[in-house]
Amino acid sequence: LYRKPVSSGGWTKVATTTARSYTDPLVNPDDRTPYYYEVRAADKAGNISKGSADAIVRPLPVVSSLTGSFDRKTNKVTLKWPLNKEPHFDHYSVLSNDKVNGSYVWVPIGTTKGSTWTTAPITPDGETRHYRVLVTNDGGTTTHS
Repeated sequence: LYRKPVSSGGWTKVATTTARSYTDPLVNPDDRTPYYYEVRAADKAGNISKGSADAIVRPLPVVSSLTGSFDRKTNKVTLKWPLNKEPHFDHYSVLSNDKVNGSYVWVPIGTTKGSTWTTAPITPDGETRHYRVLVTNDGGTTTHS
């Protein structure tokens, strides 16, 4: 398995494996660099084939910070985060940590392409509210936080 950054030339051998899939432990997820990968076969004599068709792997967009404020007049929470400017960003999913059947679970409350979200009115009940914003890229892959 070989890898190279999309923006530069040379291929680096990542691993030798007989597996049908591989997770590259050498790529720092905070790096934000998209990479091309290709597979090359080796025979018992050590001859290396030409590379397979290149497969591009792009880093997942992320929400770097999230702030929220509660408006006592409307009983709504407004969440704000930096707008994602990465080229493969598609949308944000906003989730609320709600009590369902006695357990807290992350419940999707909406999607947006913008950098703010305002909830429906919330009945004050003394409970602390928790929110999460996930990012989905144009390939349909969503961050996990």
